[in-house]
Amino acid sequence: VQTDVYLMLSGLVVTLNIISLYMEVAYDLDERDLRMLRLGDQAMLVFYIIEVVLRLLHFRSWFFRHSVDAKWNIFDLAIVLFGIIDEWVRPLAMNEDADEDYSAALEAWVPALRAIRVLRFLRLLK
Repeated sequence: VQTDVYLMLSGLVVTLNIISLYMEVAYDLDERDLRMLRLGDQAMLVFYIIEVVLRLLHFRSWFFRHSVDAKWNIFDLAIVLFGIIDEWVRPLAMNEDADEDYSAALEAWVPALRAIRVLRFLRLLK
């Protein structure tokens, strides 16, 4: 979890995630392209989940108590949880039977949730 190769792979995934999020916002993409980006986003989210779980297993309670990395670890965990909400929970909550006000409130949070995921880049700068 702490090797240079793993950290470079993690940095590559974060960079690809930023590019994907940028493309989704900056370009007028058709449904097919959006679907491909969403699939990529979900694959990257699975990578992030595995990464956090591996670090939790590796560091155990030090994940939350490490003098230098605890804040970053909690930050990463929060970003992963926001990603899970954005990619998997929100679509389930916005099904056809959902209350329109509730659906609109959830949709209002989407840009913020995605922007928070871009903040993983800050960890690379650490």
